[in-house]
Amino acid sequence: MKYKGAQRALPEIARELSVDAILEARHCSWATACASACSWWSARTDETLWSDRYDRSLEDVLGLQSDVAGTVAREIAIQLTPQEATRLSQRRAVNAEAPRGVSEGSTTLRRQPHRKRSS
Repeated sequence: MKYKGAQRALPEIARELSVDAILEARHCSWATACASACSWWSARTDETLWSDRYDRSLEDVLGLQSDVAGTVAREIAIQLTPQEATRLSQRRAVNAEAPRGVSEGSTTLRRQPHRKRSS
């Protein structure tokens, strides 16, 4: 990600992207729970327009994602179609081990030396 950890001012990044606002999100997960914190920033004033935190069990990580998407859509006044609203309101359980497995797999792949594929 180009801007992750960047030591540049938000207005400078926003100008480069040609946007009026930036959505910042942070996510953490533990053995059985996950949390996300989101902030909506004004690019001109560098002030927070909206901020919220979401805590869920790992099985409800998709519910967390839907709640964040729905709140962001309301906060920035996006009109959702009925189909989008229905899709965001649907909840499905997630195997709590799946995100951990993906994370461990990604870590293992990053530690592997790069090899050229043979044809």
